[in-house]
Amino acid sequence: FSPAMKHLESYDQPCMTPYLGKVHVSCKLGKLNVTSGCKQGCWGGNVTIAGGALLRYPDLISGERFSISCPLGYAGFVTLQCGDQVPFVQAGECYKHCDPGRYFTDFWNVEHAQIFHSDTVEVTCDAAFDGYAVLKCNDGVVTLQDGGCYKRCTNGRFTVRLGIAL
Repeated sequence: FSPAMKHLESYDQPCMTPYLGKVHVSCKLGKLNVTSGCKQGCWGGNVTIAGGALLRYPDLISGERFSISCPLGYAGFVTLQCGDQVPFVQAGECYKHCDPGRYFTDFWNVEHAQIFHSDTVEVTCDAAFDGYAVLKCNDGVVTLQDGGCYKRCTNGRFTVRLGIAL
């Protein structure tokens, strides 16, 4: 309830818990004008952002920002901002590292260890192949940057035609 007010009188009323901010109340020509600036903060918790990174954040006042490094398995830095009860990414991003595995092409594949986001690694081809492959990780996806694996010719005796062998 608002108190009786004189013409052109105004006051600010603090918002009630758990809201933050104030309500501005003014009287003009017998009409009460109310402008609410009440926003609820964000209780501490977890938020999953684009790309799948799970971030922990503390209690935040509405509009407050919180900066955090990306969790294990990701590279980057993020600034969260508390909206009305829900934090959102205000700046930054988390990029996923590439898990250990195999990179496949139509004719060959190579095994690789974990590759950090934005890093490149050179891996040698399997024993039956010559060459190397340069692999790059981009946000959890491995791509071939250079090189290739080429099948060796097996050794042994080959018949060219009847009576001629190598």
